[in-house]
Amino acid sequence: MTSQADIKTVDLDEKSLYRTQRIKVSSSKTLLTPTKTIPLDKIKLIHPLNKQALQLNEMFKRLNAEQIKQANEDNDSFSRLEKDLNAQKAKIADGTITLCFIDFNEQRIPSAEEIEFMTEIAYPHTDLTCIPTINHANQAGSSINYVDFKKYAERAIETIEQLNHKPIMGLIPKLAPKKISDLIQFYHGKGINSFAMDFGGGNPISQATRLFKVQKELNKLKILEESYIHGHNINVRVQKAKDVIPAKDILGFGVGLSSLGEKRTVFRPNPAFISMIQTNPLNKFRLFNKKDYGYWKGITAEDLTKVFPKDCNLPLQVFSNPSQMGYVQRVFNAEQLALESHHIRDIVHEDSSKSLSYVRSKKHVTQDDMALLEKAQKKIK
Repeated sequence: MTSQADIKTVDLDEKSLYRTQRIKVSSSKTLLTPTKTIPLDKIKLIHPLNKQALQLNEMFKRLNAEQIKQANEDNDSFSRLEKDLNAQKAKIADGTITLCFIDFNEQRIPSAEEIEFMTEIAYPHTDLTCIPTINHANQAGSSINYVDFKKYAERAIETIEQLNHKPIMGLIPKLAPKKISDLIQFYHGKGINSFAMDFGGGNPISQATRLFKVQKELNKLKILEESYIHGHNINVRVQKAKDVIPAKDILGFGVGLSSLGEKRTVFRPNPAFISMIQTNPLNKFRLFNKKDYGYWKGITAEDLTKVFPKDCNLPLQVFSNPSQMGYVQRVFNAEQLALESHHIRDIVHEDSSKSLSYVRSKKHVTQDDMALLEKAQKKIK
């Protein structure tokens, strides 16, 4: 049994937090960072992505207490769940690494039976065994307190260890700084050096203080360069008044993340947002442009032909179908963010001193965000 992954920082920019890491999870599987997950629950086999983007996969399933109870007691219900997870697993490219997140959708900590069920269904599908996430843990006014969460994490780790031959990934919800310190110490005591930091649908720039705190604690323990931090549940901030939204997610590598995941919060649009979409359907588009680090907003399919990236594997015609806008956006962004993260990795490897100047050259990286990246290394000491 093991809780640790074999992690080594290969290249490091001495003036920033941009780095490349080699994460070995088994004798045959190794991940190089930075990278972006490919959401297997959101893509279709009919649209294969650029092979260069395929390095880290993300499986996901949200379950409430009733669904767990039914699947645990009824064979047909369990078969449907198995079918869903196997359909996601069928999309995994050979040699790539997979994270499987099971999300508990109740306003409480899962019971021992629910923990056992969730960890057991995730285990066969993952290369690092993730502690199940709790959808309501990061919501304002949540009744889930830190003491209860820590007890939950301990029970989940004990359950995983009963069947484990894989590294464990510790879950870090949105916490106050003092509690972050305690949680890192707790995971360190369990031998865990891989972490999924849940941003609760936010972005790593607006929550950089929490991320810096995690790294500062790892630094104190002298294990930062042997630790893997995955950004889970990351979102793009919607700015109605702007034609281009600055891409805050891709900047996560500059504040210490090793990989980026998908947004996983439940979508709860307000009436004003629904009205905007109905009156201007083009606002559905949020397409990442790796040339300027902006999300194109309200771009027409005709305009898209002028700037369409050559390395995108999606056929251009799918962008002209309004009914597919949501799907196309998710797939396009996953591919393009992954490709850009791998380009950043190449820059850090070839000449790490050029990391900040490369990001500074991007049109939609703000001065404030650039200043944060430049000061990031000092924040974790």
